[in-house]
Amino acid sequence: NIMNKKRKRIGFFTSQLEGDFNGPLWENIHIEAKKQNLDLIVYPGSNLLTGLKVNSDYLGVAYNEVFNFFNCNSFDGLIVSSGTLANVIGVDTYISFLQKYIKVPIVSLSIDVGIGSSISMDNFIGMKLLAEHFVNDHNCSRFVFLSGTKGSPECKERMSGFRAGLQGAGYELSEENIFYGDFNKECVEKTLAPLFQRGHLDVDVIACANDSMAVGVIELLKQKGYQIPEDIKV
Repeated sequence: NIMNKKRKRIGFFTSQLEGDFNGPLWENIHIEAKKQNLDLIVYPGSNLLTGLKVNSDYLGVAYNEVFNFFNCNSFDGLIVSSGTLANVIGVDTYISFLQKYIKVPIVSLSIDVGIGSSISMDNFIGMKLLAEHFVNDHNCSRFVFLSGTKGSPECKERMSGFRAGLQGAGYELSEENIFYGDFNKECVEKTLAPLFQRGHLDVDVIACANDSMAVGVIELLKQKGYQIPEDIKV
């Protein structure tokens, strides 16, 4: 009897439910789960941390206790938002974290972790083409790169791609022009403060590792009187 058939139950691990990326992601997973007649249980934690990290915003370790409530015996599958969960601890430590859940089929989003299935994009080629576009189509030669967290595998790929595009055109991205944010536009002003302390910005491009930080950069530059994209391209 189809009415007595057990509904499949899927878990979803994410770093948060808000934001330009996480919000639409979990909402659309929820919509699709309803379409497929699946039970979806969401586990909203934080960025995974190797130790206790305390600042004015959160206690990451406390939030991540929620993942300990996932019981593999009660689920038919697990979706993990790897791009956000692993952006502090890096891939190797993140893979170790996932080992306790391998009894169920796992789908990793954004990063191929070598466990189960993955859905990801080519971060390298997109940023390489972007760098080439700035050089070849806009004659740019002075670059700043706003990255996400240092541990993020996606950001490493994006920065590598951007550097490869510049190097192919004979330019380098200097270490003093690389800044590390946290993917949110709210981090931009504090992260780029050392850049603005140099005085008037002698740069053509501020390339950002994600859309949210790019919006923050545009807003900040406009506040400081720069014209976008006439003075600086983002």
